[in-house]
Amino acid sequence: MLPTTKDTQLDTADNKDKLLNKILDNQTRELALKEKEIEAQNKHDQNSLEFAKVSLKAQSEDTSRNIKHHTRIIGMRYWFAGVVIMIISMLVAYALATDNDVFALEVIKAITFLIAGAVGGYGYRSSKNNNP
Repeated sequence: MLPTTKDTQLDTADNKDKLLNKILDNQTRELALKEKEIEAQNKHDQNSLEFAKVSLKAQSEDTSRNIKHHTRIIGMRYWFAGVVIMIISMLVAYALATDNDVFALEVIKAITFLIAGAVGGYGYRSSKNNNP
């Protein structure tokens, strides 16, 4: 049995409706999937934000502790230098008070050579670091 023109037109109209319904269903599913993807992305962004906050707080605390440590080290260096200078000054003053001028002169010469060597070494290192 051959289909008539009227049957073909009905089938085509019916098929068009089915096709449109399928397209609408697919678009609805796509929109639902997009909505889920957006929710997942928002959750990921929120987690990233929380992680960044915690990371910045930890980094801030670490930097603060690092600054305190370096400040303490510098303070200890100044105390050490002050104590050494005081001991050497007392030694020179004692030598001068006991009329041991030669010993005092030798101590002063040794200190002068040490200071000159330190300044020269610092200058040498600085020139090496500045050369490309």
